[in-house]
Amino acid sequence: GVLNLDFEPISGNTYGKYDVQILDLTGKVVFERAVQSGLNRMSPALSQGVYMLQLLGNGTEILRAEKLVITK
Repeated sequence: GVLNLDFEPISGNTYGKYDVQILDLTGKVVFERAVQSGLNRMSPALSQGVYMLQLLGNGTEILRAEKLVITK
C-alpha cells in the first residue's frame, strides 16, 4: 500500500530536514526515510498491525508521533 504524509514546515526545525521512522511495538525501526514538508508518498512493506510513526527534525528530535494501523 501507499502511505501519504502531508505536513507544513514545523517551527523550531532550523535545518528544514525531516526523517520519518516507523517503529513496531517493540521499538524496532522497520522503515525510515528522509522527507520534506509537503506531500510525501511512501510504500513501506509493512505487515498488518499497529505501528508508531515518528516525524523527526534535525536527526533525532521527535516533532510528532502518531499511531499507525495497517489493515489488509
